[in-house]
Amino acid sequence: MVFRTAGAIAALLIGLGTTGDHASAQYYPPPQAYPPPQAYPPPQAYPPPPQGYRPLPPVADVEDRQPIYDQQGRPLPPAAVGPQADDPQYAPRVISKPNCEGMVSLIATAAKAEHVGVFHRFELMRRWREVEQLPFETFVSTDGLHMNDWSYACLAKALGMAIAEAATRPTATAIGPRLSPN
Repeated sequence: MVFRTAGAIAALLIGLGTTGDHASAQYYPPPQAYPPPQAYPPPQAYPPPPQGYRPLPPVADVEDRQPIYDQQGRPLPPAAVGPQADDPQYAPRVISKPNCEGMVSLIATAAKAEHVGVFHRFELMRRWREVEQLPFETFVSTDGLHMNDWSYACLAKALGMAIAEAATRPTATAIGPRLSPN
């Protein structure tokens, strides 16, 4: 696929691996997207560290990390952070393309195979249009493709609510001996 945005051409290549279980996407910005080397200021030397400066200790390997405890001395679960995918926006120039629903399905399938969460922007925006009967001009910019400030604010709110809900969802844990912080 080739997308033309702001006078630049971006190529999005989606390829499936030989087993059909791996999808990847790559963005190749055009050469004019980078400023010429003379546009960058010359590198500056760092000032010497202040007297009494001690560098931070090196970060331990994942296997060597000790658990983090809350104020009651209970170990906290590891942070459940990782990559997240978004499906395309529901906008006139997207939904007019043949098989746009297939692209949404392909992203969902690839994300599931790679154990990556998907924020369903396509369905959220479709709901604005089909259920709430909002005109595209309310949530899509005049180019008919990109989201506008209103839709980005709503998307940020919905994403924040999804993160908050996921953070408070109970998780399966094993009961073991109580560990002390020392």
